Amino acid sequence: MTIDQHVTLLARLWIIYSALILIGSFTGTMFFPALDRHDSAAGESLFLSLVSLPGIAGGIALFKRRSRARMLLLVLGLSRLVSFPHIGTALGGYTIWLLFKKRKTAGPLTN
Repeated sequence: MTIDQHVTLLARLWIIYSALILIGSFTGTMFFPALDRHDSAAGESLFLSLVSLPGIAGGIALFKRRSRARMLLLVLGLSRLVSFPHIGTALGGYTIWLLFKKRKTAGPLTN
């Protein structure tokens, strides 16, 4: 795979991963009222929503090859290294590997 293909794949993975967290937080809120946990479920849903939005924004910016996407996704990748389930850990490691990889030519994230 070329660097450009890796960057596109990474952008897709961040959008999918963050969208799944966002969907999970909203569907989880639907089921928690039956368990009589109204306040904590709303707080957890809000927290997960706020955590997933930068991943979606970073993935979209990476698709457009914006330079600010690199810093945002590096920070998110570092924070995902200690996440559970381990899909986040793998995504964080792949993000760090790809975005720290030395480019011999002008890379896709130069503008």
